[in-house]
Amino acid sequence: MNIIILGAGMSGLSAAIRAARKGHEVTVIERQKTPGGKLWQHKEGGFTFDMGPSMMIETDIINEVLDTPIPFEKVSPTCTLVYDDEKPIVLGDNYLEVLQQEAPQDLERFLKLKKRMQPVIKAVRQSLFQKPFVKPLDFFRVSLLRIAFTINPNTSAGAFAQKYFESPLLQGLFSTFPSYTEHPVNKSPAVSIFVPFIMLEGIYYPRGGIYRIATAYEAHAKKLGVTFKYDETVTAISQTSVVTGKGTYAADAIISTIDYTTTQALRGSAEQKTAAHAYFAVAVGLNRTLPEYSHHTFLIPKSYNEAHALIDEGKLPDEVPLYLCIASKTDPECAPKGKENVFVVAVLPSTQEIDWKAEKEPVADRLLKQAGISPEMVEVRRVLAPDEFDSKFMNLGGSVFGASGVHNPFVGFRQPNADGKQENLFYAGATVQPGSGVPLVIRSGKFAVDMMERYFAKRKELSINNFPPFAKGG
Repeated sequence: MNIIILGAGMSGLSAAIRAARKGHEVTVIERQKTPGGKLWQHKEGGFTFDMGPSMMIETDIINEVLDTPIPFEKVSPTCTLVYDDEKPIVLGDNYLEVLQQEAPQDLERFLKLKKRMQPVIKAVRQSLFQKPFVKPLDFFRVSLLRIAFTINPNTSAGAFAQKYFESPLLQGLFSTFPSYTEHPVNKSPAVSIFVPFIMLEGIYYPRGGIYRIATAYEAHAKKLGVTFKYDETVTAISQTSVVTGKGTYAADAIISTIDYTTTQALRGSAEQKTAAHAYFAVAVGLNRTLPEYSHHTFLIPKSYNEAHALIDEGKLPDEVPLYLCIASKTDPECAPKGKENVFVVAVLPSTQEIDWKAEKEPVADRLLKQAGISPEMVEVRRVLAPDEFDSKFMNLGGSVFGASGVHNPFVGFRQPNADGKQENLFYAGATVQPGSGVPLVIRSGKFAVDMMERYFAKRKELSINNFPPFAKGG
């Protein structure tokens, strides 16, 4: 069968490899000139920046389709936390000892919650990470029900953390980290607090940069016979074809990794949707090192609750929770000697609410100041605002999560991987099941191909059943 995949991001590359292994003729159409989608790399002035996802967990999922696994090394320390400009708290394999020192009033509660979250993490891995939700009965899987009975599904992560912990440090960590979903930042489901526990198990890094994952996938796909069409923008899709600015491609099935809402517009059934919050990032090459920070650092201002409320209202706070990635702490090749590459990320409103062409530079200045980075320290600067996510990646409102999610009791219940109207159209990527993050979008490529194979099997069965009987001789 002739399969057309829209987008060479990680979900599209995953789907391409899996579809090619099924014996299909696969063509991937990509708007950019290189693979990886939002997992891309920027090089300037001797600095190398991974401009997309940077915290790698669940590396077994990343390697499961490759013949030669990518070697990952565990980042040490795991991360640094800075609450309200107080002293940096470094968490590594000894994080329990550190918490005993820094938040002794919460250590027992932390350990109880960790134990309570173990079956949740297991259930998430067995349920959300393994199979898509297709039928209503799928929502009643035993593993999923176990999640519902473990933690109140009607509580937000922030409300849970602030009631459960006494330490502002732990309240801040468990309130801010789950905001990296499609939900309004103050309404991330409480069940998503399992994410910091997975993070504390270990964060990994492939030496040479995160982008090597994309190039490894592309090379493997080409080895399997996949054709790539780069620098080509999709303008329309139908039941039988995909139209781009350079031609028309016949298709027995289509897998779109473009934002779900944007894909609907391409097939002529656009709906007005509100975008989820967006990522804002600024990459800077510094003429010095920042010894107070580690490879992964979280800066949590005292006013994070107020910041979240303003973001949910579509406004820009003065200070926001920040994530800093400094890969040169682990991989010296990412920056010249004695210098560092710093990637600063914040969750902020989408292009539907903010004029990012006007605001991007002032906001970047403000975030760098909050991170303790002054102009005289900066040799190289590259701002990545929501308007670029919109124009470059066709994301609704510049949001990597697509349309805003209603406060759902469970994480992972995103748009399905099969279209409800066009039966040969399937979806992968961060805006559909099972969710965002490199391992999950890779798994979404599997979900899309599995759904596609069901469609082909059903079509074959109907064809056999409807075949006219042989005429009897006479």
